[in-house]
Amino acid sequence: MADIQLAPGAREADIVAAINALPNGGTIILPKNATISITTGLTISVASRDITIDLNGSTLRQDANVSVITGRGKHPTPDAVSLGQDASGNTTLTYSGTVPDVSFGSWMKVVSDDPLPGDHLDGSQPTRMGQAMEVLSVEGNTVTLRGALIDRAQYATNVRAVEYESGQLIVKNGEIVGDQGQGGRTAPVVQFRNTVDAQVENVFIHDASGTGIGVVDAVNTQITDVVVKNLTDVSGALGVGVHSLSSLGTTVKGLYAENVTHATDDNSVDSPANSSSVTYYGGDIGMHVMDSVAYATRNFAYSWHSEAVNGRFEHVMAFNSHGFLMARGIGGEMSDSGGAGNQRGIAFYQWGNGDGRDITVDNVTLKETQYYSTTAINNPQDNQIIDSWFESYSYTAPLDPQYATTTNTAYVRTSSATLNDTITGTAADELLFGAKGDDLISGGGGNDYIWGGEGIDTLTGGGGRDRFAFHAIWETGDTITDFQGGAFGDVIDLSVIAARYDWLSSLDLFANGYVWFLQDGADVCVQVDPDGGGAEFVDLTRLSNVNASSLGAAN
Repeated sequence: MADIQLAPGAREADIVAAINALPNGGTIILPKNATISITTGLTISVASRDITIDLNGSTLRQDANVSVITGRGKHPTPDAVSLGQDASGNTTLTYSGTVPDVSFGSWMKVVSDDPLPGDHLDGSQPTRMGQAMEVLSVEGNTVTLRGALIDRAQYATNVRAVEYESGQLIVKNGEIVGDQGQGGRTAPVVQFRNTVDAQVENVFIHDASGTGIGVVDAVNTQITDVVVKNLTDVSGALGVGVHSLSSLGTTVKGLYAENVTHATDDNSVDSPANSSSVTYYGGDIGMHVMDSVAYATRNFAYSWHSEAVNGRFEHVMAFNSHGFLMARGIGGEMSDSGGAGNQRGIAFYQWGNGDGRDITVDNVTLKETQYYSTTAINNPQDNQIIDSWFESYSYTAPLDPQYATTTNTAYVRTSSATLNDTITGTAADELLFGAKGDDLISGGGGNDYIWGGEGIDTLTGGGGRDRFAFHAIWETGDTITDFQGGAFGDVIDLSVIAARYDWLSSLDLFANGYVWFLQDGADVCVQVDPDGGGAEFVDLTRLSNVNASSLGAAN
């Protein structure tokens, strides 16, 4: 594969020409720190090649009602198959005619015209069964796929299978700014359709209408270290940070989302029977969102729709948002997560035909929620809440057991007069939130995430490698009593500040005057200049009995 370095002054037409000049795949590197207008949209077929778009610090500016980047694989025509299972529990497809050209590691989609369990009927047609699966072997007229189909018994009518024809598309290292003046947009700013192993890494998407990143009928899409801000809703498309539809294994890690409808969401839509296109068959399976933060979302920060299957939220946080988690779908799990200052907590919602079930909420902390911590809408079933802690200004009762069992979980009422907290952690890895008030937080022995929030807080990490997080430059006045420097020491986590103030990830924060460690007697003041340059440093926090020489980029 080849590399093409575009020259300064490159335009959209030059990017298109470079894409067309790589029939066997390769990398296109944009000129460094350029701004390029996009009016027709960059549509990139990866049906038979791998393409990397390295934005190289440049900005793509959406100047028309188009997706800025669309990556496409494809499906040929699906074939009728007979389903079976081998002795190891793997799925087998038996063909009466020619077997498709697939081999070990290829991906296929198995579909049928039967309705998806839990589906919310949006129109006259249901979402129909479908699931992407990996090929293990081909012997004669039988293809063996890894593992078992979810809800195998539902595949009864017009069972077919089709291969994914897709290389890999990677988009990385830059900025995409939208155009909110364009009305009626329904396509995402960036979208992947029928692709396998697509990636977005280190990209900032902002000031657009509709969805930031859309994943449709794709396999194992990886979205890493992405910031999505200021997305408006338009007719037919909510301003969702990352949306996954009828896909398998969409993974989101390190997302920061602000002023959007949902940080992440997933669902499926209706499809006519015996459709030659299987794109919209199947629920959205196994979407995994981790290590992500949402601020000021207009709806629930994290959401599963009715067609979400086995979704997972792990170590996600939301603050000052309409709600924390909308729990629809089947088989979802949220763990080791939390938030503060949200209007609502967790809603278990049976919105479709028997969804809102088999959902687990494990080790979730919600502080200073305005209304309810947990609620049930309609008739959700077989859910569980374990090892969690919920604080709200209003409703403090646990859910009726017919909706969710509650184990080792506290519901606490707070008020404006009781905001100064004393919080003591355990030996486990924990999220410890102060939020409003002057708080005293001690972390215990684990690798803790400690956020004091507003007020003058005293923070002690204890054992382990602790992360002391600051979300805004006005969260000043805190003291950290036992900060440990060095390569394996504690961390001042400024990732939310960096996202909120648009610090480029490629910058050296010290050399460019965003962060400084100032020795002040026996202590160190951690200073931040939100605009860089070092002319207007703010004392963010004080590290007691620490020598600045022990601190570095690892801290």
